[in-house]
Amino acid sequence: MRANKFANFVLIGGLLFFGMILAYAFDRIIYYDLNQKRFFFAVISFVGIVICLLAFKLRQDYKINFVLTGLSIVFAVFFADILFRFYLFGWDSFSIEKVNSVHDIGISGFVQPSPYLEIAYELKPNLSGYFKMARFETNSQGLRDKEYSIVKPNNTFRVAVIGDSFTMPAGVNIEMAYHTLLEEKFNQEQKDISFEFINFGVAGYNLRQYLGVIQYKALKYDPQLILIGFCPYNDYQVYPDKLFKKQYKPKIKTYPFFESFLIKEALKKVKLKWKKFFKKGDKDKENFSEKEEQHMKRIFSKIETISKEKNIPVVVAYLSNENPAPRTQLVKRIVTEKGLHFIDVTTSFHGTNVSDYKIYAIDSHPNEKANKIFADTIYNYLKNMGFPNSYRFDDS
Repeated sequence: MRANKFANFVLIGGLLFFGMILAYAFDRIIYYDLNQKRFFFAVISFVGIVICLLAFKLRQDYKINFVLTGLSIVFAVFFADILFRFYLFGWDSFSIEKVNSVHDIGISGFVQPSPYLEIAYELKPNLSGYFKMARFETNSQGLRDKEYSIVKPNNTFRVAVIGDSFTMPAGVNIEMAYHTLLEEKFNQEQKDISFEFINFGVAGYNLRQYLGVIQYKALKYDPQLILIGFCPYNDYQVYPDKLFKKQYKPKIKTYPFFESFLIKEALKKVKLKWKKFFKKGDKDKENFSEKEEQHMKRIFSKIETISKEKNIPVVVAYLSNENPAPRTQLVKRIVTEKGLHFIDVTTSFHGTNVSDYKIYAIDSHPNEKANKIFADTIYNYLKNMGFPNSYRFDDS
């Protein structure tokens, strides 16, 4: 009699545990991903919970098999996820702080609303932590860089570096960012002038926000050159005006350590297959839509106006560790038609393996090696142009 009661207790406990695991998955999907239209997966989780509840009415031997099968699946996925994390991050996969940094900037807790609607959001000042496994700190002005005075010191040549996660950069220590390497190169080469490459890059920014950063932030530092790190994978996109008409509302911070990277990647692949199946082919990667092209021309025209009015040259560096990258010549045509300089860094990656330049296997952001190549390519271009001697240098 007691044995039967104990067996029932174990069965009920096992079913509840299995149900809690499914409920947790259900909560994660609903809480974070409902706005990403993954409701289908939430429904699957809900069905799983219902099945667990119905299992109470099964025969005793069926209950045992159900619990054992369920627990086996749970523990198999758990250990598979541990192995997958170790494959991705090595020993860092056991660091709660570092693994909790593997998320997008919008759900990192590192951003706040910008006072300028055209910029939408910005990095919080005086941050200290990790982002995508790399040390992440900001100065008193909310820039991921060392401290710079807003007033330009004498005998100093300033470059304002504008961009998104490729420029911030995501998953790379600031010492190995391409603009930091450029600053070091020029300072080592010319001792009579101090060079400052000030980093205004923020993950998730787009071309419209680049313009806002130049207008409302970068010009305050009196730069003599503007370097834009153009990301070919999203900078051409047109975002609704309504996003820039109201104050940005930060999203809730997430804690990836307590989520499954294995399941998340599996769902991502399923989603991609699903899209390809129903959309019958990807979007044209060789051309922009008319709306996208006009958007880029409009923004670069405004940047050209600033360049002429302030007498500040603008260099657009097409950043990609993929060769050939999509639509390079189209972007070059739009940029050069506006009188701006264009650097195609993809030529330096010819014949290389793209996977060698990722921060880790499931994230294609350029790693330290890629940033080194970015820096060398941009450096050679600027030197061939006669930089800095051919540019304005005025301490008045």
